[in-house]
Amino acid sequence: ESGNPASGGDDAEGSDTGSENTEEVTTASTTTTVEVTTTTETTTTTTTTTTTQDFSSIDSENVVDYLKTYDHDSLSLPRKVDSYTAVVDSWPTIIDGKDCLCVNLYRDGSELVGMVYVAKDGSAVYYTDEFGDHIKVN
Repeated sequence: ESGNPASGGDDAEGSDTGSENTEEVTTASTTTTVEVTTTTETTTTTTTTTTTQDFSSIDSENVVDYLKTYDHDSLSLPRKVDSYTAVVDSWPTIIDGKDCLCVNLYRDGSELVGMVYVAKDGSAVYYTDEFGDHIKVN
């Protein structure tokens, strides 16, 4: 019986007579993911107002607005009409048999940069060139 580990002998090869306690610890871990979605809704309302002017009859009240509908290059002006001070002559000028209004355009209030003539019936627009000639735009 000697050497038999079951009999309690002490000469068993590789046997351990001491007792060993093993404790297994299990840690429970729970991960909770919370996804929060915030939605912000923005509503933008754009209102566009289009005003159509009737230019079937041109007068001293609407002649400058009428000229603003033309490209400044076609009127032989370096800038847009609304960048100048406009002064409308109080007397009519006849060009090609048409009763016209003369609009004098000034830069910085005093430097005359152009004279544009508009037929009162809206049928023609002229500018005065450097030689004093009336050049028809339309």
